[in-house]
Amino acid sequence: MTNAPANTARTGRHLGGRYLWLACHLCLGLGAHRRADGIDGSVSATQLASGEDRFPEAIPPVLRPPHPARRGGCGLRRSRLLCLLHVSFADHARRNRRARTLYQHRVLDVALLLHAEHGGGNNSTFTTRVVTSSGTDTYSAMAAALCSLKGPRHGGANLMVMQMMQNIRENLHDQEDEEELETYLKKLLHGEAFDRKGLIYGMGHAVYSLSDPREVVFKGYVEQLAHEKGRDKDLALYAKIERMAPQLIAEERKIFKGVSPNVDFYSGFVYDMLGIPMELYTPLFAVARIMGWSAHRIEELLSANKIIRPAYKSLGGTHDYIPRDAR
Repeated sequence: MTNAPANTARTGRHLGGRYLWLACHLCLGLGAHRRADGIDGSVSATQLASGEDRFPEAIPPVLRPPHPARRGGCGLRRSRLLCLLHVSFADHARRNRRARTLYQHRVLDVALLLHAEHGGGNNSTFTTRVVTSSGTDTYSAMAAALCSLKGPRHGGANLMVMQMMQNIRENLHDQEDEEELETYLKKLLHGEAFDRKGLIYGMGHAVYSLSDPREVVFKGYVEQLAHEKGRDKDLALYAKIERMAPQLIAEERKIFKGVSPNVDFYSGFVYDMLGIPMELYTPLFAVARIMGWSAHRIEELLSANKIIRPAYKSLGGTHDYIPRDAR
């Protein structure tokens, strides 16, 4: 048995970051290209709202892996790549029915919709707001948001869930033994297993306490897809953890607000069932969230027209100056 995180998850996080890095360069390159052609890079709110600027369509193609022949010589199938190059997967299903069933396309569409927007307080959307308020162009604002999403604390949650679930499977003798599972979940909370951070990933949210409505909607699709894919045993393990973890967290941490699974608890499981490689999980998040970023940029342009300058207050107190040679 092992407590070490899976190498595949680390690789997925690294490669996913590389694709987002490429997307950032695409954004900045598009902006520079427009300015070189004498076109103002600052796309107006009217253009964005009317669809005159087709910026969101430019992002999915850059998420194509740079070496499609990897993974044993054939690796990522063309049908999978074609699916990922369209924001509407249901639309692609009508043109390439062999790639996935219509229901599988529907599940992926729902995943994109649920990840498209989540208020202005999340890190990447707030980044979009702040950078937009400076008066910069659309491409630079989106590049900044992508840089924010690249951080594992924001965009890598479902990867950590997948990594944790693999670790749990490797360390349980019997996945159906709830006592053994409970003991191991307590080890996670005590920082004695997996990455030793004391967390059960996929549980809890900064905003939602009673339930994450995105997860509630998504779960029904997850269950049907698991039955279709013959992954009922894995689904049962997820369901046990979903039921047991909130109670264990409440007992161990003595928290005063509810804990419930968030949408990332199941999203990685869905992408895995659809055969999407882990390195595309976070870029896929970006494909969805860019719609929300664009909406917030429109709102910022229409209603604010004033730079956002967050204030900071030092809590460190004052200190006597120490000469450099005495430090």
